[in-house]
Amino acid sequence: SYLDQRFRLNSDLMINDNINLYTQVDILDNAIYGENPSGLETATNPSYFTYTENSTPFSQEGNISEKFYNNGSATTILKIKRAWARVYTPLGYFKIGRQPSHFGLGLNENSGNGLDDNFGDSFDRISFETQLKSLSFSLGYDKEVEIDLLKEKSMHTLGIDNSGADVSKFFIRGGYIFEKNGYSVDALISRKKRSIDQPDLVLWTFDLYTIYKKEWLRWLTEFVSYHGHGGDKKPNKENDISAYNLATRLKGEFSVFEITTE
Repeated sequence: SYLDQRFRLNSDLMINDNINLYTQVDILDNAIYGENPSGLETATNPSYFTYTENSTPFSQEGNISEKFYNNGSATTILKIKRAWARVYTPLGYFKIGRQPSHFGLGLNENSGNGLDDNFGDSFDRISFETQLKSLSFSLGYDKEVEIDLLKEKSMHTLGIDNSGADVSKFFIRGGYIFEKNGYSVDALISRKKRSIDQPDLVLWTFDLYTIYKKEWLRWLTEFVSYHGHGGDKKPNKENDISAYNLATRLKGEFSVFEITTE
């Protein structure tokens, strides 16, 4: 067993009436208690361990990486994970910068904002959002991967299998709240493109999220479908993409506790 730690700082800086700046900073992000290679020197103390003639103390072994979290890589003391601005206009507001992305129950996009969440979706995004009474609307552009033309380096080294190509996405989102009936509906449509060949690799995503509220009951449902093609110059159904996902959640919200089932 082990303990890990993370100190997270979310800031909201109001520059003026029209501009807000947001940041998310993690300090000692997911650091393990005792994750200190120099601490292995204590293993050579005969009062703690006994070695045979041919044994090697831990601190003198050639490869100690497997004895530490994340293959022994040094802990990042300070990590600025996200930074973005919100600029207000008479018609709505813009969001610009590296920002979290979340929709519905998180089937397709999940911000991972929980304190114990190690992963989450962040995008370099420019978006515009507006709301008129019960109707909301937004559209935006994400640059998910930008290849450095000077290095011409495969992005596999960064954990992204994009075969050395730019990846971008356009999206549009709309929602409506039926206040009298206790319903709300949100829909998201996006088009992701990987520029590698002609025609480009394209993936369309259709995401529908509904909420029903009745006194203490909350019923949340999300349906996601993916459709696209593999970018072959000649039609080839073997490279077509189609996938469907459905999730539902029932919640009972009471004054002092909450019950959730999925």
